[in-house]
Amino acid sequence: MHLEQVVGIRWRQPAPGDRTPAMVSHVPVPNQPPRPEVLEEVERILHSREFSGSELLRNLLSFLAKRAMDRPGEGAKEYELAVAVLGKPAGFDPRLESTVRVHAGRLRS
Repeated sequence: MHLEQVVGIRWRQPAPGDRTPAMVSHVPVPNQPPRPEVLEEVERILHSREFSGSELLRNLLSFLAKRAMDRPGEGAKEYELAVAVLGKPAGFDPRLESTVRVHAGRLRS
């Protein structure tokens, strides 16, 4: 099962030359299971072998899953992820540093 099917989140990478920041968008999930079941599945994924070596990816997935359920239809901005999950300072500029995009790419793969 893909992450998008479980919690309904998808990473949107800007097109070349697009000045819009990258973000995570909510994707409607038909017949989405109740929140406790989704959180249970996310916890199972977080404790899987694939995530055992990266606390950062576990934190990113956990944040995105909870945010998608708490604020459906609202995309998470790259800046928000940098500050809330990666511990970047308030002055972080996502146009100058690709940290969030790199970790989101790792999460997708």
